[in-house]
Amino acid sequence: MTNYFDTRPDVTTGSTTRAPGDDVAGHRVDDRGADGEWPQGPEISDRGTARVSVWAALGLMIGLVGLGVTLTGLLAPEGVALGGLGLLVSLVGVVVARRPAVAGRGLAVLGVLFALAAVAVGVVAMTGDVGWPNSQTNEVGRLHDWLVDQWSWLGRW
Repeated sequence: MTNYFDTRPDVTTGSTTRAPGDDVAGHRVDDRGADGEWPQGPEISDRGTARVSVWAALGLMIGLVGLGVTLTGLLAPEGVALGGLGLLVSLVGVVVARRPAVAGRGLAVLGVLFALAAVAVGVVAMTGDVGWPNSQTNEVGRLHDWLVDQWSWLGRW
């Protein structure tokens, strides 16, 4: 099997292997024409560049913030509200991103997933069916206390 990117000389013949597109002397061959000019590329369309949907980006941000707020436990009801708002905004972002020259469908779908996770975790936290997260404990305070116990220098912050 020939390795085209190996430029070490072959011990049996003394020649080097060449990469595809090299001439006999081993120099790179470019795509210039006989006149020495570069060929013209394809014409640029008049459609312009693709824009990212503002709805999709906002839906992702709201859904992610809603999930973070819900994971604190104490703010689970607010996280459910943010998750619901993020879900609606992300669904609008999915619809808007279907138009031509509008990007952001992936952002909108990710926003839907984060928003659904925020609602689901928030509902579980508010019902109190599980030990964590629940809306009666402040998980951020517990995490801070644990970190201060581990690293005492964090107590000054």
